[in-house]
Amino acid sequence: PGAAVGTGIAVIPPLFYPPTTSAQQPQPMVTCPKCGFQNPAGARFCQNCGSPLQQQSQGIKCPKCGTINPPGAKFCINCGTSLQNSMKCPKCGTEVPGGAKFCPNCGAKLT
Repeated sequence: PGAAVGTGIAVIPPLFYPPTTSAQQPQPMVTCPKCGFQNPAGARFCQNCGSPLQQQSQGIKCPKCGTINPPGAKFCINCGTSLQNSMKCPKCGTEVPGGAKFCPNCGAKLT
């Protein structure tokens, strides 16, 4: 009678566990200049001390796919298009990707 206890119990495979975060890419972080705390990119104020965070420059918009690339990037991180064909806006001096018809900063028409 007591020999049947525990029969039929099987190990359940980890199908119902959430995926691990190791497969996810790390989110970009911004360091607080006052306390050194790591804040998510795009945060305007430090989550630790409340100090304003310096906003990084907007980056370069790809003329082919529209992806915003890190400042100084030579190629688009999404489609690989060269970002070196850039020029400066004659009105405000903003670096503008080649092929742009209008300045993304001031709206001036580019020739």
